[in-house]
Amino acid sequence: MKVAIIENTGHDFYKSRIRLSHFLIRNNIELTVIVPNDGYKEKIESENIKVITVGETIRGSGFVNQLKFAYDFYNVLKKNKFDILHCFRMQPNIIGGFIAGIMGHRNVINHITGLGIVFTNRSFKFYLQKLLVIFLYNFNNYFFKTKFIFQNHDDVKDLKIKSNYSVIHGSSADQNKFFPKKCESVSGLKKEPDKIYFLFASRLLKSKGLKESINAITNISTYKNKTLVLLIAGNVDDENFDSFSAKEIALLAKNKNVIFLGKRNDISELINFSDVCLLPTKYREGTPRFLLESMASAKPIITTINPGCDYLVNEGVNGYICDKNSVDSLESAIKKILDDNLEELGNNSYKLYFEKFSEEIIFNEIIDFYKF
Repeated sequence: MKVAIIENTGHDFYKSRIRLSHFLIRNNIELTVIVPNDGYKEKIESENIKVITVGETIRGSGFVNQLKFAYDFYNVLKKNKFDILHCFRMQPNIIGGFIAGIMGHRNVINHITGLGIVFTNRSFKFYLQKLLVIFLYNFNNYFFKTKFIFQNHDDVKDLKIKSNYSVIHGSSADQNKFFPKKCESVSGLKKEPDKIYFLFASRLLKSKGLKESINAITNISTYKNKTLVLLIAGNVDDENFDSFSAKEIALLAKNKNVIFLGKRNDISELINFSDVCLLPTKYREGTPRFLLESMASAKPIITTINPGCDYLVNEGVNGYICDKNSVDSLESAIKKILDDNLEELGNNSYKLYFEKFSEEIIFNEIIDFYKF
């Protein structure tokens, strides 16, 4: 079977799809990766994966860039024959699905890894964009029989897809990196016995619940004679209007209960260093990788009643759920988790991950869908 994976950027592929790719190759699938030429071609090839580059970028609103991607992708499909075209994220899904469809390919998979800010923001502008996205996805599904992989059932409902789909929860965690390990110190940090460490690791977007996290930890400050510390790992995204600015982050960083770590490459160590991992997001997630990585590392988690998140928590068993946009609800969840046995909650997270979300489960479900 010849499969092509088409991703938004080479960086996104290198960060998120390497493990899936190796799994496919081990299962006798001839794999080719199709990504924009953003400087990651050699890194991907160093993993013994074949790469074809198309355009330079397809992110944002640059119509010329997207047209170049479409033209290059069309030429790639003319020169190569694939049994499966597996597209990830919105632009590859919609543009790639349309190009493949008009060329007669009837085994195209759109992998929905979340619906993002378009389905989070309620402004009229984004409402119109949401309608357009729903129309384009359904156009491809109806006329070209495009198949879909969703990471949660809410996305199926909101995109109004009626057939040719499967729900596969998340992309799993890199189990070579994320596993339980005692960690008393990490670069720049050393554990102090009178402190409890919470970790927030994500892009620094307002819709991810960063400010709610800071406010909740600040309001509680100390609990049962222990100081609460919120570690924040992530970067400002200047191209995203939903991102906090560097100036705003500098002001938030003055809080004594908060430590901003910036962009980090040692998330696995930070998770193992921390006592609790939280993501009180209202963003339209697929299934947050950070929470899956935390579960694979045997950490208790706190998240919101939000698509892609709520089914990761068995309330009171491996963590707690709070309401979106509610500092009071988040504070309540934090107090509940601190009244519980953190080690036992973490062990339950680990069990739940391997029962439902492990690489072995998720990747085999993808291969099964290839045969559908």
